[in-house]
Amino acid sequence: GLSALISCINYAQTSAAKHIIITVNSPGSLPYLFFDTNTQQYSGLVVDFFQELQQKGLFIPTFIDSNQARSEQFLIEGKADIYLANPAWINDPTNVLTSIPIVEHATYLYSLMPFEPNFSLDTLINKRICTHHTYKYSGLQGYFAAHQLERVDASDQTTMATMLTNKRCDYLVMNDYNAAAIFSESSYCNFTIYQSPQATSVVNLHLIIRPELIEVKSIIDKELKLFSTRLPAFISTPSLLV
Repeated sequence: GLSALISCINYAQTSAAKHIIITVNSPGSLPYLFFDTNTQQYSGLVVDFFQELQQKGLFIPTFIDSNQARSEQFLIEGKADIYLANPAWINDPTNVLTSIPIVEHATYLYSLMPFEPNFSLDTLINKRICTHHTYKYSGLQGYFAAHQLERVDASDQTTMATMLTNKRCDYLVMNDYNAAAIFSESSYCNFTIYQSPQATSVVNLHLIIRPELIEVKSIIDKELKLFSTRLPAFISTPSLLV
C-alpha cells in the first residue's frame, strides 16, 4: 500500500545517506560549533545545519574532538571529512576543498584597561598578547612576525582568560562570542573586561572539506545557500562587554 511505499522511500533515503566525520577544534567557537558542557553534546550553527541535512537523508554526521592542526592532518590522512575554519588558517589550503562562506567571524582584543577611542594596533609596541597555541591570528600575524607584539601561548581559552586577569599578558585575542561566554563566568565577576573598539580581523568561516569529496562539497554549497537565508534565527548577538 501507500504506507509501504513511503516507508521504502524513507529507507532508501536513509541508506543512501553518506556518513561524514566532522572535527570540532576544541573547545569550539560559539555560536558556530562547540561542546555544550550543560547538555554534554556538540551544539551550534554547524550542528543545526548538518541535522537538517540528516533529516533530508543526505548525510549522517559524527562530531569528534580535535584541534586546528590535527583537523587539517586528519583530512589529509582521510580520518575526517570536514571542519570549520578560514582558509588563511590552513597550512596548505590548496590541499582541501572549501565551501562557500557560512558566516563572518570577528576577533577582538580584550584588556583590563579601557581602550582609547582612536585605538590602533599600530600604536602597540612590545605588548604581550594571550593566544591559543594552535591558532593563527590573521589580523595579528604581521605584528608577531615583526616582533612588534609578542605571543604568549596558552593551551586553551580559559587559561588565556586567567593569564589576562593575572596580568601575564597585556591583551587577550578572542572571538566575541567566546569572550562573552568565558568572562560571564562567576570567577571573573570581580574584573571589568574591555573590548577593543575595532575587530583585529573579520573573516569568513567555511567548511573545509577533504579533497576527494567533490560531490559532498556540491551538496553542502547548495544547502548552505538555503540555510544562510535563515542565519539570523540561529545566531544571536553576544552580550557585549564594556
